[in-house]
Amino acid sequence: MGLRHLFSATLVIAVFTIGMANVITDGMIAHEIRSEFPNHAGEGNVSIEDIDPISIEKGESKLSSIQIENARTISYKRPEKENISSISLDLSLLPPPSYGEDSLPPSYFYDHQEKSVKTTLNVSADKDVESGNYSFSIIASPEENGSRESEEEFTVVVE
Repeated sequence: MGLRHLFSATLVIAVFTIGMANVITDGMIAHEIRSEFPNHAGEGNVSIEDIDPISIEKGESKLSSIQIENARTISYKRPEKENISSISLDLSLLPPPSYGEDSLPPSYFYDHQEKSVKTTLNVSADKDVESGNYSFSIIASPEENGSRESEEEFTVVVE
């Protein structure tokens, strides 16, 4: 009986040791990936920096920059007013997205979740645009399918 218990205990210790080695190795691999790809977050919720109102004159353009964290997809919403084509919004993203989707508005995609994306907003208003406040939104998601998306609304004030 004693030999069988000794053998069983040795087997349990061996299995536990192998299991712990796998856990340690997995942790080292995750650390290695994070150090090789510093912008790759791999997890976390999207965070979009607050966007201050952007004031522009008719016929003018203005740039504004924000940070978006832990994003895999980025897009925006235009105001729901009719005839809003006289105000345009273009996004410039750093690092550049892996690919984009030709839609209105366009959507931008990364192969993996980006830890930090510098986003430059270029807002333009035609000379004939109606004065007023126009609400836009930046939308970002940590997943390619757009689930768990976050939205940050901002106002363009045309004077």
